[in-house]
Amino acid sequence: MSFNISSLPNYVDQNSRKFLVESIYEADTAKLLKDAGTIMVGIKGTTAIQQLHNDIVLQDASASCERNPQGATTFSQSFITVKPLKDETNFCQKPLENKWMSQFLSKGQEYTQLLFANDIMTDRANKIAEANEFLIWQGNVSITGTTNLNQFNGYLIQMSGSTATTPTGATLVEKIQNLYLSVPAKVRTQSDFRIVIGADVYAEYIVALSNKNIFRPVDDVSVYGTPAKFAVVNGLVGTRKVVATRLRSLVLGTDLLGEEDKASMNYSIETKNIYVDFYYALGVAAIYQSEITLGTV
Repeated sequence: MSFNISSLPNYVDQNSRKFLVESIYEADTAKLLKDAGTIMVGIKGTTAIQQLHNDIVLQDASASCERNPQGATTFSQSFITVKPLKDETNFCQKPLENKWMSQFLSKGQEYTQLLFANDIMTDRANKIAEANEFLIWQGNVSITGTTNLNQFNGYLIQMSGSTATTPTGATLVEKIQNLYLSVPAKVRTQSDFRIVIGADVYAEYIVALSNKNIFRPVDDVSVYGTPAKFAVVNGLVGTRKVVATRLRSLVLGTDLLGEEDKASMNYSIETKNIYVDFYYALGVAAIYQSEITLGTV
């Protein structure tokens, strides 16, 4: 039985952008920020994020026709740095002939190189997205050893200028309610305000909510008794952190536009291996930190 991989490079080249985008945008937080419009593309190295703040002073216009300009517009900058990252894997074709080929043929299907390529590239893109999700939140360059988390500092490390709190309450529901109430009203009333919570703590919240004797329908996507909406992400799993913030404060940067950013699958005649490679850039920035409240529950 022959193993024809001649069409693999062409197929993957045509779908390289699709696989690369999936490796970034399939992360929970990336999906959230894409909808919020806080993902920056085309970034190489460090890029400035322009910010402005306006102070408004209302005046009595009936007293005179003279101008009396007051108030101010303050310009400031934050910076986001993206880190070039890669995932490289080698596949030897010999084991694949016995394993993958027989698996598909046993189902009465005709094995094709396209199906093989799609399976591998899609699965690796999904796994990279999972790794990126944890890096986005829990990244820490001071971590040593073999880990995916030491490539750059994630949101939690960068939130040193935010308000840190340990909300009180007899139940997890009450703690999250009190976290919400601790946020300034001018922040928590904005349309992009979210309670960003790990999937593990959110599951505990749902159980705690179900144990309350509530005799009316409840909205699981909002903090009970408040208009605040949850944003459930896997990147906070294991941290016990809950982030109350406007989404505009969470910026994610990537390149995606450069030729060096790509997903590829190539066969090496010299080594008789298939090289599966992902090259991309990623980074985050937590800005407007006065609008961020970081709770530990």
